[in-house]
Amino acid sequence: MELSSALERRDFSAFRELAHSIKGAAWNLSAQRLGDAARDAETAGKQGDDQGAVMTLTALDGAFEAFSSALRDQGLTAAP
Repeated sequence: MELSSALERRDFSAFRELAHSIKGAAWNLSAQRLGDAARDAETAGKQGDDQGAVMTLTALDGAFEAFSSALRDQGLTAAP
């Protein structure tokens, strides 16, 4: 995952930009929980907050899994 890679490099600018893109895409799909988690990750990236970024990345992973599961339940699949 690109977010994890950005975090490992401590590239908070890239982390913020990626989270921002995910936020917009998620909200456009009405995936509120996923968008909200991405918003929180974006904020952590803006603040250069290591611990916050790790926590939001974990929340973002969970929100993406929930979104993917909801798509599968509807007979749809999410791109890898």
